[in-house]
Amino acid sequence: EGEVEIPAYLWFRPVREISYSYRGAFRGLDHVTHVKMPDTVTTLTSAPFCQCWNLEEIVLSKNICIIPSGTFTNCDKLKEVILYEKVEAVNGDAFLGCDSLERVIFYNPNTKLDEYAFDFNGKDSCNFDILTLISAKDSEVERYAKEHGIKWEELEE
Repeated sequence: EGEVEIPAYLWFRPVREISYSYRGAFRGLDHVTHVKMPDTVTTLTSAPFCQCWNLEEIVLSKNICIIPSGTFTNCDKLKEVILYEKVEAVNGDAFLGCDSLERVIFYNPNTKLDEYAFDFNGKDSCNFDILTLISAKDSEVERYAKEHGIKWEELEE
């Protein structure tokens, strides 16, 4: 029903990209509640899950390098996202308007976060009262959290 498991292979070829269409791959599909992505996926293009209002859980590929703009914009029910070691950057508006987002876990201490990864110039922000960024001590993520008034916790090994 609302659960989507993206296949690792289609027509004997690996699924490497969740690509952009004029609407975004899953954009506005409000019946989608859970997404599981295979590790064959290495690339997301702009706004793939934008306005998936009822998306509660997503398991991303461990091989994604960039979280593009608008990836989770207005995913109102999303509570936690795990970004694995290969994630190098989180672009602007990636988590814009994720009102229920409580935790983003970063396994790469050097992940660069765009100035507006969690808000848009002070508008349509995530709820900073409940949001916590979790990463290694002395990481780019810790610095970002402190600069933007977002709670931060040290990642336990």
